[in-house]
Amino acid sequence: MNDDARPRWLDDEIARLPRQMSPPRNLWPGIFARIARPARASRTLSLAVAASVLLSGAAALFAYQSYRLQAQQANYVRATIDAVVVPYHAAGASHEAIWSARRADANDEIAAEIDRNLVVLRTAQAQLRASLELDPDDAILVGMLRFVLQRELDLLQQASGMSTHAMQTESDVPASEV
Repeated sequence: MNDDARPRWLDDEIARLPRQMSPPRNLWPGIFARIARPARASRTLSLAVAASVLLSGAAALFAYQSYRLQAQQANYVRATIDAVVVPYHAAGASHEAIWSARRADANDEIAAEIDRNLVVLRTAQAQLRASLELDPDDAILVGMLRFVLQRELDLLQQASGMSTHAMQTESDVPASEV
């Protein structure tokens, strides 16, 4: 704001103001006394801090126990499922390898049927495992999983044990062997 734009009455008021002012009294002794005085800790504040520390500790303990319980349950579920599945997978691994090697020699229809049945059995296994993760103590689910695993093992044993002649249909057999 330039001097020309200021109203005249404002200039008059500014001119009447004193050029220097001193405080009505010396304020420094009161300020110094407040700064130098030791602060009193409020009893309420101390109790609030203690309560928050206690609650934080209790919450941490609860979270830790919950974590341990979940970990124990997960280990229990894995152990339950592994106790059922591992023996069958160990037994079926060699038959699976034999079937994979001999599949190329099998009739396409027979191989496709065996593969479809394996997919159905493995889908059922996955669904049963998922159900067992929710309820690992369900004896019916454990029995059903054993049944499905046994059917897969039986199918792989039959597929790997089939002779080359049995894997061919009549149209696949050379005329000299008929």
